[in-house]
This record gives sequence, structure tokens and C-alpha cells, in this order.
Amino acid sequence: MEDLRYGIGDFAGTEGMRAELHPATDAWMFGDRYGEIVKVGRTLVHIKMDRSGRTLKVAPRYVGEIFKP
Repeated sequence: MEDLRYGIGDFAGTEGMRAELHPATDAWMFGDRYGEIVKVGRTLVHIKMDRSGRTLKVAPRYVGEIFKP
């Protein structure tokens, strides 16, 4: 089974999947931890966060666990 946490292996997320940010990000430390992947670009992943409603653009290495909807 492939480990999908903290940038291990290739990024396996697609639009509509749930994701947790990496604990090293400021948003995670302020409590904005989970969201939905809305776009996967060439270099960035766009995640609409649950708590704040903001859409964050992060590198795939800053995406923690990925959950299926």
C-alpha cells in the first residue's frame, strides 16, 4: 500500500478529495487543518479550507494526509 502522507511518494490527490495540511504550515498551527482539494496544478495544489473558507495554494510537500470523499 502506498503511503500518502507528508509528501512521501508521488502526489496522488485529485479534485474533490479531502486533505490535511502538513503540521509545519502556519495555517495548520492556527487551526485551519482540513479542506477539499479544488485544483491540482503543475506545481501547486489549491485547497479550500473548512474553518476559514480561504483557498490556499501550497506545494504538494505541504499536504499531509489525503482522504477519499
